[in-house]
Amino acid sequence: MIGRNPDKRDGAPADVDIAPLIDVVFLLIVFFMSIWQAAHIEVAAELTLPAADQGNPEVQQDRDRLIVNIDGHGGYHVSNQRYSKEGLAQILAREANTARDVEGFADRPIVIRADADLPFGDVREVMMMCRDVRIWKLSFRTRGPIPEMEP
Repeated sequence: MIGRNPDKRDGAPADVDIAPLIDVVFLLIVFFMSIWQAAHIEVAAELTLPAADQGNPEVQQDRDRLIVNIDGHGGYHVSNQRYSKEGLAQILAREANTARDVEGFADRPIVIRADADLPFGDVREVMMMCRDVRIWKLSFRTRGPIPEMEP
């Protein structure tokens, strides 16, 4: 190979098909954008979630969920926007009307994230709003148990 002319080619030029590469890049972009959006919505309101002794890990199987954050002052946040009680009721009514089962209950699951220092009455109001529009798939976000200190 010594003394070989670098301008000469032995065979046909190598063709590189970049279409699969472009497909993979687009899939990665969509994946990271959806993960970022979900993470961004989850932490939209800075909350200290209440501790729970038992519960399932925060693995959400149903991606079609609406997350309602209730901050320590009783403010409602949905999709990184603050709403009044009436505004939240309108959102819940709209979401409930998107899909209903044969019995008239909404198929839209709701996740409630409330600050640990918030009185339960504020959480109950959101639960009653869901009941009024026939949303029955409710879940709550908590953090793990507080480790006990040894004496």
